[in-house]
Amino acid sequence: MPVWLQVTLPIFTAFLGGSVGFGFGRLNSALDRRQGRREIEAARRKADRERLPAFKVEHVSNALYRIVNVGDKDATAVHFSDRDESYAQIQSRPERIRLDIGSAYEFGIATADALPLPGRLLVMCDEFDEPKPVRVPLQ
Repeated sequence: MPVWLQVTLPIFTAFLGGSVGFGFGRLNSALDRRQGRREIEAARRKADRERLPAFKVEHVSNALYRIVNVGDKDATAVHFSDRDESYAQIQSRPERIRLDIGSAYEFGIATADALPLPGRLLVMCDEFDEPKPVRVPLQ
């Protein structure tokens, strides 16, 4: 409720009294309810902004791995960043796929003596502003 109304409302109510004061009381409670609804809506929007996908890489077998969305929100346009030096090692990489909460996508990582297993992969999706590193587990 605006400050000027908070200050003047009790003065008008006390000055006029009776049924007019009751009318101001109803106005005051209506303004309070409206402010309460605004605060609830703002809290809901803030909670939606804080919900983000999160990813985990799991080893399946041999050179096969899977990326799993373990976050609080579905992820769209999931892919690995080509800025990562291990990008060339990834086989069957996800190309802008959708990963719902708890869903997974399998891919391979080529390794050799000259190409050790990368320690992390850079994952991108529409919900991120920049690539997020995800640890690759050892076999």
